[in-house]
Amino acid sequence: MAHFLEPLCDGHDVAKGTRFKGDGGSSDMLKHRVFGNLLFVKMINLLYRAQYTDVAYGYNALRRDCLAKINLSSDGFEIETEMAIKFKKAGLRIIEVPSYEDARLNGTGKLQSVRDGRRILMLILKEFFHG
Repeated sequence: MAHFLEPLCDGHDVAKGTRFKGDGGSSDMLKHRVFGNLLFVKMINLLYRAQYTDVAYGYNALRRDCLAKINLSSDGFEIETEMAIKFKKAGLRIIEVPSYEDARLNGTGKLQSVRDGRRILMLILKEFFHG
């Protein structure tokens, strides 16, 4: 957890987790989800001039005062992507921090790739054209 907090002490506003950099990774991510995330990363990096490697991962640390600079409205898995977009749009100082996602210990995931992927795509376009 300290590796998420150190960047905040060093002047960053957001330490955003990524499974696709450094020691990051996942033992719980299917290939079609990796592909979808990569597609969304490419779109966001192009549309918002960002340099993300992972936009569908919810492990983040941010300064409390930054919450007032982003107005989040999503209520599904697209919240992670909305955060990434709004961090960038607010001009926050963002650093990606490698993070490892271990296999699920109990239960089954609730992500539905097609439905939730569509919601993420609609969010990206809505934020670009109307946000």
